[in-house]
Amino acid sequence: MNILDSLYEESIWREFLQYKIEKQHLSGKEQKQMEEYIREKKYLPLLIEMEQEGYELPLPFKKEINKGGTSKKRVVYSYPEDFSMLLKMVAFLLYRYDGMFSDNCYAFRRNFGVKDAMRRIRHTKGISEKYCLKVDISNYFNSIDVSMLLEKLIFLKREDAFLYDMFERILTADKAIVCTGNDSLTSEK
Repeated sequence: MNILDSLYEESIWREFLQYKIEKQHLSGKEQKQMEEYIREKKYLPLLIEMEQEGYELPLPFKKEINKGGTSKKRVVYSYPEDFSMLLKMVAFLLYRYDGMFSDNCYAFRRNFGVKDAMRRIRHTKGISEKYCLKVDISNYFNSIDVSMLLEKLIFLKREDAFLYDMFERILTADKAIVCTGNDSLTSEK
């Protein structure tokens, strides 16, 4: 079953909500909003629209924000609320590909996280004789060669053409709505 078909199933959305509650990823307000979103099936119009030929993804919002108490800025892209909710659900469903990742990859995986990484480090024999190197690559995500990344994702084209197409369209988009300091919006190529 491709991911688009899964997104029509209310039970999958309820599973997603339950996961978010159990992991304490939601404030009380966010939980109520998500419960309403699922109860009223607000995802259906977007899914139906996405299946139409010629559907265009919404433009992301581009905003510069301060980076962790420094004068440095980082660029953040976000999408309108309904599409953002759908992307979060897609990320939740990507757990089916967890087996393809290295055992030491703890990012963006459903049942792996910082606590698991720390537990693994604490139980490593001879850890006191090893070193750790922390690296911060400037502009890391914006420096990834999209064509190379899409080559790595090509297996998805056979397994889930919808998902591959969505990733390709997001990664190759060349426009965004720029949010300036005074919240005025302009389109940028």
